[in-house]
Amino acid sequence: MDEESPADQRRRPARLAIALRFAAGLAVSTGCLLLAARSVPLRELWSIARALPVWVAVLYLSVASSSLFLRALRWRLLLAGARPVPAGIVFAVNSAGQMGNSLLPARLGDVFRATTLGPAGISSGFALATVFVERVLDTGFLVLLSAVALGSIAAVPAWLARASRVLAGVALGGMAFALLLPLFEASILRAGERCVPGRWLARFRGLVEQFVLGLRSLRNPRRVLGFLLLTVAIWSLDGAGAWVLGRGVGAMLSPALTVLLLTSVALSSAVPLAPGNLGVYQMVAVAVLTPLGIGRARALALAVALQFLITVNLLFWGLGSVWYLGGRRRPERR
Repeated sequence: MDEESPADQRRRPARLAIALRFAAGLAVSTGCLLLAARSVPLRELWSIARALPVWVAVLYLSVASSSLFLRALRWRLLLAGARPVPAGIVFAVNSAGQMGNSLLPARLGDVFRATTLGPAGISSGFALATVFVERVLDTGFLVLLSAVALGSIAAVPAWLARASRVLAGVALGGMAFALLLPLFEASILRAGERCVPGRWLARFRGLVEQFVLGLRSLRNPRRVLGFLLLTVAIWSLDGAGAWVLGRGVGAMLSPALTVLLLTSVALSSAVPLAPGNLGVYQMVAVAVLTPLGIGRARALALAVALQFLITVNLLFWGLGSVWYLGGRRRPERR
């Protein structure tokens, strides 16, 4: 019997960690799905799904594609703080990364986005900072909007009102952190000189400098205005899509409920284990919509339809983008 090589021995802990993480993710997804679907007859769920008009699904996919394009334009605004990047490349990298987020845990697609723009002259540290800024401001916008929406809903559950206040505070704190962190660049570098080993110090300094440069992307007033206008357009499209899809499954969402749904499922992606956020997405949507008058079966059907169509849309654009990016990297034949 062949002995295990030293390289294989070194890889064994990493493989075990990946296997354990995958198993834990499946357990989280399964548990959340069971919680979301409890007391919902499968026959009723299937009946609601079958009644969804095809044109509603097609319309939703069209809206989702438009939203994905606008997200790429918005990210390109931030990347322009370093240098202009062709819109096609930004769209492809963003689409492939979003596809990764829809299938993998821990938002690994964002890591792909941050590390794939090197050939376009964008460092990983700078790109990572723009992804961070995008996520923080996006979440902050949604949470603050949902806090306003809650004020227009009668008989809001106490736990939801408390959670909204906490999340609004966290969102404001996150935005302040993103805007103020560049002021502490020198202090971070000094701390790194004391803590980081000498052979890694130059790389650490370069990463910090590029990250802070990325955070400064929003210092340009025109860039800020463009980012805000695109954010409003993106979430308006997403809200319109969710509203139409809700009508398609018989879940009559008000504008305020639509905002709460979008906010809750967006924040549910913070759970790092569940692959593609499966299960967590449905559990959170049902927990938010059911106390506010949407039947459990229809809330679950809406959550399943939303995630399914989002995944289909991202697979279409994401796989095409992977092919496009792969083609650009292949050396030309002479």
